[in-house]
Parts: sequence; C-alpha cells; structure tokens
Amino acid sequence: MLYRLLSKLLEEVCKPLLNMMEQWMVQGDASDLHGDFFVVEDLKVTEDMLWTEKYSLNVEQVPIFLNYSHAYKIYLAGKAINFIRKCCGEAEWEVSSALKEPGIRTVSYTHLTLPTNREV
Repeated sequence: MLYRLLSKLLEEVCKPLLNMMEQWMVQGDASDLHGDFFVVEDLKVTEDMLWTEKYSLNVEQVPIFLNYSHAYKIYLAGKAINFIRKCCGEAEWEVSSALKEPGIRTVSYTHLTLPTNREV
C-alpha cells in the first residue's frame, strides 16, 4: 500500500517535467515559464547559431533520478528536431504520429532509482 502511494505521488510530481521533456523531444519546444527544465533556450541567439549556441543543457536542473547521459540524449533529441525544422527548411516535419496519439505510450516509474552520484 505504501509503495502504491509513493508511486502515485512520484507520478504526479513528475508530470510537469515529463510534459516538458515530451514537448522538447517531440515538438522541439523548450518553453519553461518557471525555469524548471534542464534544457535552456537563449531567445537572443539567431537560428544560424541554433546548433552551437541556441540551446544549452543546465546540469544543475537535471533531476536526480535522471543520469547525465539520458539528459544529454533528451537534449540532443529536441535540438535535432529544431535543426530539421528550422535549418533544413522542413517546418512541417513531424515525429511519427504514433508518438502523439494519447494512450499509445505508458510511462512507468517503477524502474526509477535514486543514484548516489551524478556520473554518466
């Protein structure tokens, strides 16, 4: 019973972060009104510097249950989406529609562990 309660609590607490991660990886949207997301967009940087300077990974914001290696892959995924859309002239390009269908994917939190360090 306690395990179910804690799992539900973790699920609810992680929803905003998971929504931001999904928006970033599927749409390339790094919108973050409260500064909670670990991907940071520099709005002053133009698209010609998109790959090198437009986005950065704020390691201080990476949640403890997500190791740096996974955070970096998430960062690269959204960055690639933006590169394809903005630099390659494919503004209509979309990630597979199967990923966008509600109910297609299930997120499970039972595999999450709290690491003792922040190594890759």
